Amino acid sequence: MNIMKKRLLYAAMALVTILCSACSNQTAPAEKSEITVNDNITNTEDAHDPTVITPETGEATEQDDTVQNTQNNQNTEITDNTIASQNDENYNSVSAQITFITEEDSESAEDGKLLYTSRCVYPVVTMEGNESATDKINADIQARVDAFLADTSIREYAKEDYQWYLSNEAIKSEYGFAGGYYYDFEMISTRNDSNVISFLITISSYSGGAHGGYRSTGLNYNAKTGETIVFSELSENEESFHADTLAYLKELAATNTYRSIMYDDNSMWKEEHDMEQVLFQDERWYLSTYGLVFFSHPYELGAFFAGEIEFTVPYSDLKEMGFQEKYSYHENLTIKLQTEEVCLFDLNGDGVEEEIQFYIDRPGMGDTDVHFILNGIDYVSQHEELASQFSANEYLFCWAQCFLYDMNAEDDTIEIAFQMNNWREDSNTPDTFLYRYQKNGLFTFLGMMEGTVTDPAFSANFGK
Repeated sequence: MNIMKKRLLYAAMALVTILCSACSNQTAPAEKSEITVNDNITNTEDAHDPTVITPETGEATEQDDTVQNTQNNQNTEITDNTIASQNDENYNSVSAQITFITEEDSESAEDGKLLYTSRCVYPVVTMEGNESATDKINADIQARVDAFLADTSIREYAKEDYQWYLSNEAIKSEYGFAGGYYYDFEMISTRNDSNVISFLITISSYSGGAHGGYRSTGLNYNAKTGETIVFSELSENEESFHADTLAYLKELAATNTYRSIMYDDNSMWKEEHDMEQVLFQDERWYLSTYGLVFFSHPYELGAFFAGEIEFTVPYSDLKEMGFQEKYSYHENLTIKLQTEEVCLFDLNGDGVEEEIQFYIDRPGMGDTDVHFILNGIDYVSQHEELASQFSANEYLFCWAQCFLYDMNAEDDTIEIAFQMNNWREDSNTPDTFLYRYQKNGLFTFLGMMEGTVTDPAFSANFGK
């Protein structure tokens, strides 16, 4: 592999992740116990010619001689398959098979009024030849599922509130019963390889009032032993690792991107150690395909929105902090860009590093602008295809995310993926738009996929 693909320099600081409640990475579809996604991009001969930008002029042109790629609509079962390692010839890149199960429940009143719904989505892990670790992981997951299913508090609230509504003639005559009480449990896969299997659990509920609430839990397993991984095990020097990661998180919090969504100095964000108290708690972190991810719960760090805020330390920086090799990540290079800082990276394998910026002027605000600046050109405004995608009414672009993603370790290019959630009521799964910056300087749209490149089950086949 071209050595330039391995080199990432930061002008001021490293890369970052911001997570809000509107921007989930992956979800399981309703009413299915076997989950399917569209996760392959393949070549087609009849795809439309892309719009490209010539760096020298900044003008849009039509490209006629580039092989195009569009979404393949073949459904495949969500399992995390073997991916070739790109960093270590001796690395055993065999992942577990993960199948998601969906259980749903509901309760209605005697008059047929729907009072309560519940949905539980959880994985079953299979690792052939390692039944001991498999059993430990599945037993731990099942215990969490059983605890969720045993909690009937929201169901009881719904029944009690409906009885109160029926007995209150004044309220009954003027208003209908709002209902909509729910209690949901969902696990998504964040990493799956021969070293680590990780999940993010989100429990959400509504029991009356202005809005519902949710809480997330990070869950990490040693893929070889099946034991849960605790933070103190991530490095042989726990104290030093803790200090280094905390310092890194504080640097992220000091950027304009984070300051725009976190409490300012005149609000609740006062004590220097507040970040440490919030983020360095049990199960407030998980290992992903792009780094060690810390997250807050709603309202803890955010000033104007109720969502979680996510902080990511990339694997390249973790290695320098003493991250244990047994938890290292060797799969497809995935880097998340989510600050205004400039990073340098050779995207097209020509031996010259591009200057890259991705940022949102006012994250979470509907009247904001999104920027992707590559070697001085803002492609969001100057590239016809990308501009249309970031102005489409159906997308929640104010929480857009951008990744550098190596689809094929055998070539010398790194692709660019823009991820946005769709407003569609029937879809919580993001759409991802894939681009390539070619050696001839053309910025080419490859295609759109439903889902995200951070999903461990994702794979794509692209032509050159």
